[in-house]
Amino acid sequence: MPKSPSRRTLLLWFALIVSTIAGLTQIEFGASQTASSNFIVITRHYGINASEIERSITDPLENQISELPGIKRLSSTSEFSQSRVTITLNRAVDADAFYLQLRDRVERAYAGWPDSVQRPQIHSSSSRGDPIFIAAFFAAPDSKDEKGLPRLRTKIEKNVKPAVEQLKGVGEVSISGGGIREIHVELIPERSARIGFTPGAVGGYLQGQHLRLPVGELEESSMDLSLILDGHLGNLEAMEELQLDGKEQGQIPLKSIASVRYGYREPEDISRLSGRETVTLYVKAAGGANLVAASRLLRREIKSLEQSGYSIEIVYDLGAELEKSIRQVLLAVFIGISSIAIFLAFALPSFRAIVHLILLLPLSGAFTLSLLTLFGIPIDQAILAGLAVGTGLMIDSALVVTEALYSGNYRFGQTVMPLAASTATTLIVFVPLTRAMSLSPLVLSISLALILLLTFALFYSVSFLPPFLRHSRPRRQRRTGSKGHFLLIFTLWCIHHPRRIIALFSLITAASLVTALLLPRHFGTPQDPGALFARLEMESGASLPSVDRRASAIVRALSAAQPDIISVESRAKAGQALLTIRFNEKKISAAHLADSLEAAAAAVPGVFAYAPTVEDEGAGVEFTLSGGDNLQLRQLAMDISAQAGNLPWVSGGVLHFKENPPAYVFEPDIQELRRLNLDIRDIAGLLKWSIQGPVALKWFQNGEERDLRVFMNREKVSALPQLHSLSINTAENERAALGQIGQWRHLEEPSRITHANRQRAVSFTLLTNTSNLNKLLTYSADFVRATSLPPGYSLLSDEALEEKRTEYRGLWLSLAAAFLLIYAVLAVQSESLKAPLLELSIVPVSLAIPILCYAILGRPLKTSTLFGLILLAGMAVNNAILIHSRLAGAGTGIPLPERILSAVRARYRGLILTTGTTLLGALPLLLRTGSPFTEDMAFVITLGLSSSFLAALTFFPALLALGKEMPGRNVRMLKEGGEKH
Repeated sequence: MPKSPSRRTLLLWFALIVSTIAGLTQIEFGASQTASSNFIVITRHYGINASEIERSITDPLENQISELPGIKRLSSTSEFSQSRVTITLNRAVDADAFYLQLRDRVERAYAGWPDSVQRPQIHSSSSRGDPIFIAAFFAAPDSKDEKGLPRLRTKIEKNVKPAVEQLKGVGEVSISGGGIREIHVELIPERSARIGFTPGAVGGYLQGQHLRLPVGELEESSMDLSLILDGHLGNLEAMEELQLDGKEQGQIPLKSIASVRYGYREPEDISRLSGRETVTLYVKAAGGANLVAASRLLRREIKSLEQSGYSIEIVYDLGAELEKSIRQVLLAVFIGISSIAIFLAFALPSFRAIVHLILLLPLSGAFTLSLLTLFGIPIDQAILAGLAVGTGLMIDSALVVTEALYSGNYRFGQTVMPLAASTATTLIVFVPLTRAMSLSPLVLSISLALILLLTFALFYSVSFLPPFLRHSRPRRQRRTGSKGHFLLIFTLWCIHHPRRIIALFSLITAASLVTALLLPRHFGTPQDPGALFARLEMESGASLPSVDRRASAIVRALSAAQPDIISVESRAKAGQALLTIRFNEKKISAAHLADSLEAAAAAVPGVFAYAPTVEDEGAGVEFTLSGGDNLQLRQLAMDISAQAGNLPWVSGGVLHFKENPPAYVFEPDIQELRRLNLDIRDIAGLLKWSIQGPVALKWFQNGEERDLRVFMNREKVSALPQLHSLSINTAENERAALGQIGQWRHLEEPSRITHANRQRAVSFTLLTNTSNLNKLLTYSADFVRATSLPPGYSLLSDEALEEKRTEYRGLWLSLAAAFLLIYAVLAVQSESLKAPLLELSIVPVSLAIPILCYAILGRPLKTSTLFGLILLAGMAVNNAILIHSRLAGAGTGIPLPERILSAVRARYRGLILTTGTTLLGALPLLLRTGSPFTEDMAFVITLGLSSSFLAALTFFPALLALGKEMPGRNVRMLKEGGEKH
């Protein structure tokens, strides 16, 4: 009989309780993502078209970056005013060390660019493409200042964006709406033409005067002092007084031919929230960020900004949505634990046992959470789900010890060995999941939670229960006769008719194997909760006002048609608009909302709406076509996608590019240029400075950097006839009109140029109704091989599909490996090679029902499904282990059917308690928890454990009854203890 609790035991538990409380005081809830190995380099050169951005920025930058080791994929996009280079690293690469090398290479490239290029920004990026946080800033409601929004953006650029970028977990931060403050030097055409000053000449003069450069060193008192020439102009008044060489008119101040003032850059986008124009802040997550923690920091920053006078509305907050989901899972865990406590109170025979087993529930959960917290792991939905699923398993250990104590047959080795084997079979399945843990933070979180929970439960049951239950006696003893319960009566029938039962379960198992092969595989990613991100595509070259007008009309129509929409944030850009639609998920689905958006867009000419939802994911295969010429790439992609429409597995196609926007191209007459003694660069300078107004220099004032632009009065050159009348000085100091030197021709120019691994590339998607991932990959490979291309061009299918297939194969192999490892553990513990095979036979039967239910409900297999099946394999075998152990310890003189029934009867109450507690813990997760992963896992485990319970009472006894001499376990320890119930 166990002794009273020793002082050492009490001190140990006191230390555990203190450390648990210490951990809980620092607990941090969160939602982590896979540690990212992506970096994005964004470089802006305002007013420059896509082709020039590619030539002058993207290509040199890619040449510098591509030399770095460890890059898996290098892609880029060159568009008007911006270059965006994305670097994806191999998993083994140290991201922090790579960042230092990347920063050095970017700085090298930046040193060779013109002064008008903005300094590149390097962001750590997650795989998530959409923002995690969006906040709209409003101008003062009573403000009538037309520059209210541009001024507001200037304040946000200066004060808000830098502060947000410093927050932990924040990646790329961008701003939409308003305008950026800069300095404008606008020439008055009549005055400047009279003395022969062009914008280019004024810009060059300013560059020559606004200098700060070292000119040498001076030794003084044994010190070397640097000599610096500072020609920096301190303010605009000093710039206005700069003297220009007016030739016959002598020195004239700049202000006599131009106005010098602060102005705002022409907006590149227009942001609105429910129709009202705003300045909007978009925040993306850094790699491996805790989204909940980042959200809290962002909300705290927004609150402090509101207190300082900003008018702000949070449009979207993914972290807050995830926090809501975590609270729902916490509620599900609380309901599960409460239900288990009530269930145990009615099921256990001793008040002291009830207290100690109920105490095990919060203690084990608190210990697990505190230990994870001490290791710096945030508590997310998956960890809480692991606690809910593991409650029944940990109660099982305590129940076995309690029953052994009350029967008077408790022996440490005799009781602990089966318990250790049972726990080991559950934990051993995590070994083949090591790779999946590295790919998915959810798998890692659930695995850690279950490992800690079950280990603690085993330790609690073995070290704590025996000393404290030694004086406890059952308040009642119940014996369940074979004729007193329907299930045991059915068990007896199964023992006497084993072939029928085994044939039935074999048929079900075989059907599930076939079903598992035929079930479609889900190969998309879950949609973020609380919002739908959509895109409105319009014709190439559509102006910003036109896009904004049509997007606003669609938003108004959509809001009128769907009253369950909370808000719609729109961001109009040239040729397209981006929408963030928040809606009530309890009243409308994302798919229904997407249909409504498409209907609203169809009523507006020239608009195509695209809103990816869960139903759309996995409905197509993306192909990338790479080569040398951008125009030929586009034509090839259109031809190939059109031809693919005839294939039986293709239901349609989507091009990921639009027609090039229209453009006017000036073609000078070479002979006329020679006659006038002009150069092509003279014409380029005239057009660039007169129309675009490029950045002439960087102006530093009060610690701020602003662009300074020089241009002609834009109202004078706003149409093609006015361009014809632009004049240029010839070598003979005469004026020649542009229309006399050449002609304008109407062409198309690319608005966006994409690269894939340093080659120009375009992409398109072939839509399909095929849900079989293996077939889809075969079709894609055959399609690529059958497509003929010109030399130097290549076609590749989306490698994400192959990665997803590899992930599925890895999980199936993990399931097979789990079987082998469970067998190894059982073989070592039982000292038998045949007995583990018999006990493992219950596992396929338990897995069969969830798989068949997926087929009946028309649901595809997901990675969460397979993870649930792997966990189930370790759980389901425990019932067979304990029944078989009972049978092996029974006397040999009793007929086999009676021995089998006796073993089932002895374990019957334990089966009910274990299965009941596990189901009560997992069932609340089937409610709306906001996490599809945990809901799928709970669905599989709930059905699987119910199947395992029924199989333990029907299939397994029938299998035991098939032979006169069944393979047995080593029963020496059982016989020594004389265990009887």
